[in-house]
Amino acid sequence: MYDVAIVGGGPVGMLLAAELGLQGVRPLVLERPAVPSGESKAGTLHARTAQSLDRRGLLDAVGRSSGGSVNFHFSGMFGLDLGAVAEEGASIVGSPQAWAERVFARYATALGAEIRRGQEVTGLVQHDDHVVLTAGAHELSARYVVGTDGARSTVRRAAGIPFTGTPARVAALMGDVRLLDPYGVPPGYTRTPRGWIIVWLDPAGHSRVTTYDFRAPHPDRRAPVTLAELREAAERILDRPVPMAGPRNLSRYGDAALQAGTYREGRVLLAGDAAHVHFPWGGQGLNTGLADAFSRAVRRADELR
Repeated sequence: MYDVAIVGGGPVGMLLAAELGLQGVRPLVLERPAVPSGESKAGTLHARTAQSLDRRGLLDAVGRSSGGSVNFHFSGMFGLDLGAVAEEGASIVGSPQAWAERVFARYATALGAEIRRGQEVTGLVQHDDHVVLTAGAHELSARYVVGTDGARSTVRRAAGIPFTGTPARVAALMGDVRLLDPYGVPPGYTRTPRGWIIVWLDPAGHSRVTTYDFRAPHPDRRAPVTLAELREAAERILDRPVPMAGPRNLSRYGDAALQAGTYREGRVLLAGDAAHVHFPWGGQGLNTGLADAFSRAVRRADELR
């Protein structure tokens, strides 16, 4: 029997596994994809996250920091000056989510975590002193289970935990594309009466393009995004041609704000997007999830001692 089984091997699950290992607990991580996707939905680590990672000696490995006076935004409120907190360390750290996940996975493995990829958890049954998980044709037991398996968490649903809040009102598209006229597109944030667009420009490679349409949410949140759809959204907002090719990591999302009714039901716990969903501007979801990982590890380790 494992002490802790973590369902979901994204950055939150991997950091939680590492933190548990640091506390002397050997966790098991179950991740559905057989190989990491390499997709980075977020890339911003906030000051408190950076400080916590620095204490673990991980900050340099995770990414580059920005000190001094930093202009930033929180949920679309632009012009925030983070210079006031610069004395405490890095204000903002840029780190693609996929890279941070890789660093955390190596760290967790070094501290004794077992990571099993290609393992889809489909159900669980709670008992007085343990939880039985079903993964494919197999069952395994753990004293505690932590669901870090995202907004559509199987663990949360299986534990009967409600997930409520406000529905999306914004339709956002994101993708990494080759801009065929890179200097014809304004880099950074551009706001127009027709919507907003963010372009992280790489003239020689793939640029990240994100569009925000405030007229209505996506009619089908799970529908695949096409290159034509992203291009048309960008062109409508900018009111000019935006030729692009070579799409990668296309996705759609909205601004739904959802919260689990409880973060713990018996021996089942939730962290990250499985527990709370935010509009993902500025890395809110990633950073709150990593904060969950740091706090959950200490509490579980205390109970297991």
